[in-house]
Amino acid sequence: LKLNSNSPFVHNATSVTFGDKVTAVNSYLFNGVAQKLGIITIGSGVKSIGTYAFYRCSSLLEAPIKETVTSIGACAFYLCSGLTSITIPDSVTSIGNQAFNYCSNLTSITLVPTTPPALGTNSGAFSNTNDSPIYVPSASLTSYQTDSNWSNYASRMVGY
Repeated sequence: LKLNSNSPFVHNATSVTFGDKVTAVNSYLFNGVAQKLGIITIGSGVKSIGTYAFYRCSSLLEAPIKETVTSIGACAFYLCSGLTSITIPDSVTSIGNQAFNYCSNLTSITLVPTTPPALGTNSGAFSNTNDSPIYVPSASLTSYQTDSNWSNYASRMVGY
């Protein structure tokens, strides 16, 4: 099954499971068309979440990111205002520009990586996210706060 944003399934989906044989959530897959999408499940084969993959999926309540994901594309979850928390697993090494921008109901952002993932230049990855706390490993707090791309969020960072 090959899905794109023109597939009728995409427009009416309320939940989606990406099986273990899926290696990527394609760019623009649910780009502004899946207004009913509430829950996604990402299988252990997924390595990347593409650019604008879930853009404007405002009903999205849960987006658990598996340990196999290494990159989250630009604007991947932009305007997903239904999300209240997000955990970035240790496997993620890059987060694109504005990946979680305007996820305005976030109350918790947790980063597991001990090394700060690369952020796009002038990222805005976590802008307009209700100034929610960004939890990072205590031993890495200074690394995050002084990283040139992460320093914009230094005042929101809390060690755990």
